[in-house]
Amino acid sequence: MISEFKYISDSNEETLTYFNKLFSQHEARLQEYKEKLFEINIKLDELNRTKSIYSQGNDFRKNVFSPIPEKRNINDKETKIISEIEELTNSQDYLEDRIEEETAYLRNIAKRINRLIKAKKVIQKIYSGDIEIKYINKETADEYNASSDSDNDEDDEFIDLEAFLND
Repeated sequence: MISEFKYISDSNEETLTYFNKLFSQHEARLQEYKEKLFEINIKLDELNRTKSIYSQGNDFRKNVFSPIPEKRNINDKETKIISEIEELTNSQDYLEDRIEEETAYLRNIAKRINRLIKAKKVIQKIYSGDIEIKYINKETADEYNASSDSDNDEDDEFIDLEAFLND
């Protein structure tokens, strides 16, 4: 019976390795998105400050008593800055959406990894004899009695995604 669990153990280990690699790839992608978003936020801040310098909305030379409102003169620099701000704002929205998607995907992967780690520990307990397996009928169903007393132990192997995302 132990040799039969070797296949289960091997496939569990392969699946765990796959999800760990997948998690690290998406974690790197999430960090790239956060870095790009940080750079965009800095550029937006700089452009907003520069825009206020080039805008002529604060022209105090206009005639206050004139009934005809003057058209605001927009220079070329200001229009370029406004268009850059719009492009960066669109990029910012896109990156924020990608960050939300990656975060949700990482949470899903972390749940699967944690389940696989728990399954690995159960398989190890079966190997060591901490869990007894009784066969009711080999053709219909198997019953097992989990007689281990360490089901509630805290493990350092589990991924604490909330702590990772709050950094």
